[in-house]
Amino acid sequence: MNEYLLELENIVESNFNEDTFEDRAREISLLIKSCDEYIQLAAMCRWVKFQDEQRAIDLAHDFIDRAVEICVSNKDLEKLNVIIQELEFGMELEERASEVREILAELETNS
Repeated sequence: MNEYLLELENIVESNFNEDTFEDRAREISLLIKSCDEYIQLAAMCRWVKFQDEQRAIDLAHDFIDRAVEICVSNKDLEKLNVIIQELEFGMELEERASEVREILAELETNS
């Protein structure tokens, strides 16, 4: 696992503060480059115990959106399928999975 993601895990496990976690997650998102790392970051954020679950969902959406952008620019249909599966089964975000499925279908049509 990426050292930055390990750092976030440490924040969760020791004196968790919602604002500190979110700020650091957003800073880390500017440092990572790979689709896989964005997926991992999104999954981690999705299950952090924010008082308001919507905050975790919004954060996960932001990072998944970046992963999708990378896949679309690289025309990586296989990785888009991975994102869909992760959204459905790992993050339980079926609505966003449907949106990514539409993007995938559009890319497949235009290929």
